[in-house]
Amino acid sequence: MLDFFQKKNMRSLSNEQHKELDRLKTGIFLSLKPFCSISNEIIMSNIENVNYHLIDQYSVWLKQLSADFSRDLTVEDQKQAKASFYSYLNQDKGI
Repeated sequence: MLDFFQKKNMRSLSNEQHKELDRLKTGIFLSLKPFCSISNEIIMSNIENVNYHLIDQYSVWLKQLSADFSRDLTVEDQKQAKASFYSYLNQDKGI
């Protein structure tokens, strides 16, 4: 990603670039099969098949969660929410 944005490090990314990178990481995470081995090959194949509709669903769900709590979610809250959303997506896959 740094090569794509022509940046030397993560601190050099703009706010928009950080958001796009986070969307991509979320898409890769949500596309992983439960308990799969993670390798460069798996990551690269998932980059090519990111489901942006699923990321949008997650974003809507996250905003609703924040509204339900009547506050902004902390970074830790967001991590827990992402894990919960992933678990929900994979609940019928025998895990």
